[in-house]
Amino acid sequence: MSRQLIEDNENTKYVSMATFWEIAIKLSIRKLELKKGFISIVEFVKDAGFQIISISIEQIEIVKDLPLLHRDPFDRILIAQAENRNLTIVTVDKNIKLYNIKTIW
Repeated sequence: MSRQLIEDNENTKYVSMATFWEIAIKLSIRKLELKKGFISIVEFVKDAGFQIISISIEQIEIVKDLPLLHRDPFDRILIAQAENRNLTIVTVDKNIKLYNIKTIW
């Protein structure tokens, strides 16, 4: 179901700047390798029609007040962005699903 929603050009799709930040960190500590490099991921996401969401002060304020059900800082900002913008997160992460946001998988 989530794949169909992502592939449907009628739906607006987003990727958070936090996702790129996390990829960059994983590349720098060698937990991730990309054959075509970091920028190729950014270009792929843009070419696939995703909009990139910046991180706002309001979203950081939401992170400050989130219950500690999930300790991953990148996931916490994604949760805050979903709450702030009323978005749905595509995830199988059971901890993200504990928050009062919409999720699908």
